[in-house]
Amino acid sequence: MLVDPVWAPRVLGPQDLRVLGPKGPTRGLSTRGLLTANEENARQLLVRLGLWNQHENLEVIRTNMPTAFSAELEGLAAELAAAPPPDVDYEVRLELVHLRALAIDDESTQEVDDAISVEQLPDGRVKLWVHVADPSRYISPGDALDMEARKRGSSAYLPTGTVPMFPLVLAAGPFSLRPGLRSSALSVCAPINADGSIDMKELTIGPSTIVPERLSDGQVNDLLASDTKLADKEQIDLIDVLRVAERVANLRQGWRRARGSIESLTEDYDELPDMDVNVSRLEGGDEWVVQVIAKSGGIARGIVKEAMLFAGEAVAQYGSTRGLPLPYQSQARKDPSEQSLASSGSGFAGKHN
Repeated sequence: MLVDPVWAPRVLGPQDLRVLGPKGPTRGLSTRGLLTANEENARQLLVRLGLWNQHENLEVIRTNMPTAFSAELEGLAAELAAAPPPDVDYEVRLELVHLRALAIDDESTQEVDDAISVEQLPDGRVKLWVHVADPSRYISPGDALDMEARKRGSSAYLPTGTVPMFPLVLAAGPFSLRPGLRSSALSVCAPINADGSIDMKELTIGPSTIVPERLSDGQVNDLLASDTKLADKEQIDLIDVLRVAERVANLRQGWRRARGSIESLTEDYDELPDMDVNVSRLEGGDEWVVQVIAKSGGIARGIVKEAMLFAGEAVAQYGSTRGLPLPYQSQARKDPSEQSLASSGSGFAGKHN
């Protein structure tokens, strides 16, 4: 007896479920993060078959997000970390090791990718520097690691951990701004005028070498709130630098407010805290521990935010005046409709267009 190949028994895999594709009959996951009845039935089937665990991250599967590197790429990364190539930008790389380059980030961050510096100018203005980690110091365009990074686009920060854009031996190694070590960066610098605007006539953008200092948000906030009378000279010097950075951040935010930034929508605008969601699986089963922590970065987060916005604006103006095509992302200021709000269940933040 012939068996119809369409109905021949076989083991199902994720590729068999059209519900996960954007063109499937159920259009994949809903914007509220809930599953339709068909999707839930399909998910439970794969769990029963042992192909998924009970809490499989469907977005990772649906987007085909790579969560590991091949042995070949891991080997190339290890070789690169052990024996860096010659610096093709050696002759033009700025030597900025004299600047205090403050890398302000969460204590748990492994890939430290930015730092800031401030310089007090004789005319009373402050020159603001933003240093961004420079993987191009080590990676050649078109090589295997470069092509893999292009596919990934960026590191992915998931509740279960970080999926880096490069193997961790590089991402947390020479590609990171490691404290106390000479680190390659791309630096953006310009004086900040008294009204908070950028003096584009004195803009500097170029590859650089810095020696970062690592600080957590909490350390920065504590130092700014501390009594300098009780601090030693090293702490006083650092506090002075942080206060200049705070002053520049306030100038920049004032300038943005005057031009309709989100902070200008209300007098007592207060940013929502960062929400850290950490998920870990218990050994020997399918039980998970979920931690949700609300973090308020305080003044430290404001300093970093304004510095990054400064760098983005400066580079955008530079590209605009020179006709350079640059990618950018924006958010439309459009209130959600009553219908879209009504369709969002209690406790869910929907995606509204």
